[in-house]
Amino acid sequence: MATFSAPPGWPTPPPGWTPPASWTPDPRWPPAPPGWEFWVATAAPLPTRADVIEVTATIKAGALRSIVFGALWVIAGLVISIATYTAATDQGGTYFVFWGAVFIGGLQLIRGIARYSRARHQAEALVWGAPLGRP
Repeated sequence: MATFSAPPGWPTPPPGWTPPASWTPDPRWPPAPPGWEFWVATAAPLPTRADVIEVTATIKAGALRSIVFGALWVIAGLVISIATYTAATDQGGTYFVFWGAVFIGGLQLIRGIARYSRARHQAEALVWGAPLGRP
């Protein structure tokens, strides 16, 4: 990241100011000293604990979505399987077991729970730049 550095005798620009493409300095201002650096590199702000909390909340929100949708798939698969089994038992015939919905929903549910439980560790690794590993 770089910020504009006004030469001596020039007005100080507001923070974050970037000159437009067609901008030229006021001719009443003194010329910039030879070799003047108009753009000075500035360090990015250091991450804070609030950044970790924000990233943790984002990760947990995604994990909760996975938990809810996984649970819904499991419940829907079980309800439909039980309903078709009950109908087949009462009236005779075949029934369907929606094992795919139950299995995939269960996987999504388990992955969501695991992601939720690791959210703080993952957020700290992302914010602080630590290597990801087992907590």
